[in-house]
Amino acid sequence: MKIPDLLDGRLKVRHLRLLVAIDEHGGVVRAAEHLHLTQPAVSRGLRELEAVVGVELFDRTPTGVVLNVYGSALVAHAHAILGELTGAARFLAELADAKVGELRLGLVLAGAGMLLPQAISKFKAQRPEVSVIVDELSEEGLRAGLLAGELDLGIDRIHDDADDAPLHRQTLYVEPLRVICSAEHPARRLREPTLADVLHYPWSLPVAQTGLRAGAEREFRAAGLPLPVNRVETTSSLTLRNLLLADEFLAAAPALIAHADPMLAELPIQLSTRRTVGVLMPARHRRSPAAELFLRHLNAATLSITGEVAVTDT
Repeated sequence: MKIPDLLDGRLKVRHLRLLVAIDEHGGVVRAAEHLHLTQPAVSRGLRELEAVVGVELFDRTPTGVVLNVYGSALVAHAHAILGELTGAARFLAELADAKVGELRLGLVLAGAGMLLPQAISKFKAQRPEVSVIVDELSEEGLRAGLLAGELDLGIDRIHDDADDAPLHRQTLYVEPLRVICSAEHPARRLREPTLADVLHYPWSLPVAQTGLRAGAEREFRAAGLPLPVNRVETTSSLTLRNLLLADEFLAAAPALIAHADPMLAELPIQLSTRRTVGVLMPARHRRSPAAELFLRHLNAATLSITGEVAVTDT
């Protein structure tokens, strides 16, 4: 196959938007509705795109179109290109008026959220007219948002084996998993409690298929115990806190959750699970002035709360 010339002027941004929309919405009809175009216009744009790249990008089926191997390869680049353009637009807008605009942050699970109020407060004191938007997301949603240019920074567990090549990673701190409870919990009267001693209490655990849940499961297995039968599974830090305060719940949760909350406490049960928490940033995007300022405040909050100095980008 001859390498197509994608810089000869025939490939338009609208072609990339069409490709992404068809992929995300599962077909031409829904893509047309999303883009507020007619179905013939979307179909025509798709044919134009296929003519430019020289291959068919979709397999036609009785129920619609499905990305083939060429379409799957191109749509990944389309997402990245559109993300670059979105990031460029926001960066230019902020350069034009650095005191206004938006700062979009993504957050995965609880614990790291303890840092945000302090960092946001300091940031807003300097940039009161910049809107700060915080979304709690899945790991997949966080990375997708960063690559699409929809997020400036993401706070998540950093995996040593993660394929984060398009993203910069900056370690903030290493945090242990702890058994958390209310400050008035009766288990606090135990002198040297073990997991077996407190298994009968109701528990709150992270939901399945998360790094924290895997760590909790390892801890119970190492102690020769099953997971608590009486349990609630949640990723909501607010729900977790309310459960701990409303009843005799225990939680396998990040240590920071109880760090600055006088109504919560840790049980002295030794757990070996640790997680590295850090900031993820698009590698190809130049960080906006607001993102740079917020990152400095986040590093300062990390040092203030955990006593650890943030590690530079990787």
